[in-house]
Amino acid sequence: MSVVISWLISVLFAFISNKLWVFDSKFIFNNGLVIEFCLFLLTRITTLFLEMIIIWYGVQYLCQSPVVWQFIDNIFVVIFNYYISKLIIFRKNDISVV
Repeated sequence: MSVVISWLISVLFAFISNKLWVFDSKFIFNNGLVIEFCLFLLTRITTLFLEMIIIWYGVQYLCQSPVVWQFIDNIFVVIFNYYISKLIIFRKNDISVV
């Protein structure tokens, strides 16, 4: 139970900090906020499963160090989360003609 609670708190903190400071999203209290949060939660759940697969592959299948694979996993997940957040969740909806 404590793992689930800590994961939910960290996802909520990540959503707020990414929304306000990293991607400067302007949705405050409307459907955009709900859509952003649902997409954010869905991508974090997806990367949680990806993390488990990466760790399993490295530790169980390749029989290598969990510390090394946790490091590899963290790099992959941070980069993946950043680009998914930038390109899908908090994308700018500017309509400008170049």
